[in-house]
Amino acid sequence: MVAEYDQRRQAVAAALNRIPGVCCPVPEGAFYLFPRVDYKGMDSIELAEYLLNVGHVALTPVGAFGEAGEGCIRLTFATSLAHLQEAVERIGQALR
Repeated sequence: MVAEYDQRRQAVAAALNRIPGVCCPVPEGAFYLFPRVDYKGMDSIELAEYLLNVGHVALTPVGAFGEAGEGCIRLTFATSLAHLQEAVERIGQALR
């Protein structure tokens, strides 16, 4: 499972980083990604709602946890790579 999670972590972070306006560092622990997304001046709560309504992807607004997380969303990679690839594709389409 460690190798599987590492594959997902690397693949999803790389795919998110290919989306204009998204910067996703590769985390060293846990199974969450915290991409920073710059989209039309939206805060993290507005962005999470937008991605849910337009992209049909449920994410957590990191700004809800405090100021330091503002501008970031939280995405778990504890699901199948196929689901993750579909989610990233939907995020990319919603942000274009």
